[in-house]
Amino acid sequence: MPSVDVSLPKTPAGLPLTVEQFDRLSPNHQRLAQFLAENPSVVAFASASEIGRSVEMSTATVVRFAQALGYSGYPAFQEVVRAAYLRTLRPLESLENLSRSRRDIFEGQVHRDIDNLRRSLHTLMVDRSAIIDLARRIAASSGVVVAANGVDGAIALLLGHYLRLLGFRSLTELRGGGDLVEAIAPLGAGDCLIAIEFGQSEGGLAKTIAWAQSRGVFTAAITDSAYSATARAADAVFVQVTEGETAIRSFVAPLSMIQGLLGHLLQISSPEAQLRFKDALDELARSGR
Repeated sequence: MPSVDVSLPKTPAGLPLTVEQFDRLSPNHQRLAQFLAENPSVVAFASASEIGRSVEMSTATVVRFAQALGYSGYPAFQEVVRAAYLRTLRPLESLENLSRSRRDIFEGQVHRDIDNLRRSLHTLMVDRSAIIDLARRIAASSGVVVAANGVDGAIALLLGHYLRLLGFRSLTELRGGGDLVEAIAPLGAGDCLIAIEFGQSEGGLAKTIAWAQSRGVFTAAITDSAYSATARAADAVFVQVTEGETAIRSFVAPLSMIQGLLGHLLQISSPEAQLRFKDALDELARSGR
């Protein structure tokens, strides 16, 4: 068996382990914690069985380690580590690594997106009722605000655009701060706030969600981590995998989820609303937009 120092591991940013938690772990779990801390790139993508083989432990031991830290299992623990690890990469570091490996980046990204969609579909299949419930809440609301920051705004703009075409009073806000507060201020009980956020955040949207909830607004988060401040604050959370072959996130899975949400909305709309939506699409096609 390999000799591994079981002193307190070097914990890189994002390893979900406190000093107190480490002290309470068994010797085997402490050794595993040190391996994970020193090899975040491995645990970010390796399966529990692969990790077990690396440290000569059983898969069950790896799973129990994650559960000892309060996670439902290894996948939930891995999600946190992976998100933190990807944030530590230099913007082009992964691209440089791919160039040296002579991998086909385009083909690699296509396969990555297929995997992203498969994993995202699993989360939606587990709680399909949540997306149907969100569609019904939007349909019953008198106002919807879609909020996002940075490049995530591209997803927000698309969702807001089609909500308006479907006839809903929808506002897309990408500026944050006072502008976001002003956008949400008219909302009340029964209305909806949809926050879209991928990657690291400073918690601004989480604070806005809490304020909206105090006004009776239903809040939903579309995100890539169930453990972000935004996800923990929202009433409903839709986790979408956004991993890319490079440091650039892929929005394929979130876009697919939004297409499904819009499809549900169209299904439950009245025949008159469906006809107005068709007329709007026809007009857009005629205008070349």
